Amino acid sequence: MPISIYASLKAATRTRTEYKNVITDSKAFSFRTQVLRPMVTFVGFGTPASRALFAFLFLIGFLAFAWNTFQNLSPGKLAPLDFWDSIHFPFGYFGTRVQKFYLHALLLPSIVHIFAGIAWTNINAIRLLRRDGQIRLAPFNPDKCGGFGFLADLILTPTISALLVSGLAFFGGVYTHPSLNVTTGEGLLAQITILFVFYVGPTFIFRSVLVHVKRVAWQEVHSRQENYYQAIVSGKLHGASLRDAHEYLRYFNDISERIEKIPNWPHLTKVSRVFGISISPALISVIINAASALRKLYPSLM
Repeated sequence: MPISIYASLKAATRTRTEYKNVITDSKAFSFRTQVLRPMVTFVGFGTPASRALFAFLFLIGFLAFAWNTFQNLSPGKLAPLDFWDSIHFPFGYFGTRVQKFYLHALLLPSIVHIFAGIAWTNINAIRLLRRDGQIRLAPFNPDKCGGFGFLADLILTPTISALLVSGLAFFGGVYTHPSLNVTTGEGLLAQITILFVFYVGPTFIFRSVLVHVKRVAWQEVHSRQENYYQAIVSGKLHGASLRDAHEYLRYFNDISERIEKIPNWPHLTKVSRVFGISISPALISVIINAASALRKLYPSLM
């Protein structure tokens, strides 16, 4: 996850060209002032909102650490099993306190905080450009996202990494506790939370901008189509002019179809597949336990 977040942060500092592909007036746009500097300031705790977010994330992580520390004092009661990090194994218990505090209270909050800085700064820059009418759709961009694929990629990479890494931990939890219990429920909740924090939330905000620029682009194309259509039905065009008008109508129709194909939720298919893989341990556990229960209740059917 740190490597993934670092890669996203590094990629976010190199999107100057991608911004210029969707900006109407590149001379009036300053990547350093409008994107890079706010992102660096946020990640470096340079704003009250940035510090407040990290404090909130730290609090959540510290509470998770505190609860784990408390429940492992009573293995078999509060904790599902007497495991190697319970109080009955002092070296394991106190050693993992250091590891879990670092993981839950420092590392994970830092990862989410940096990701929030990347996603929010770039999405906010796009929103401000859209508000000022300085942004446009690029329907023929090879990213198949209207030129906004770079922003979708900044969201996608940490999302997939977080789901896969957490999915491996989830698999370990299900393997250790094969029955449906609190650990299994926590694992499933963690996967759903990651999906919403890393993908659904940022993409939902970004989606409003994408829907707006798609609608504006479609209206412009429709206006041009209407002009050519009125010229054709007026009967004033003949010969080459009439053929050109028909060709323009078909051309603008192709553009409209291209605009409609741009997804409002970029990379949704990829994220859905990864999410399905990450929660498969829970589904397998449910199936196995259900089959075992049926075999005990109806041994003649098995």
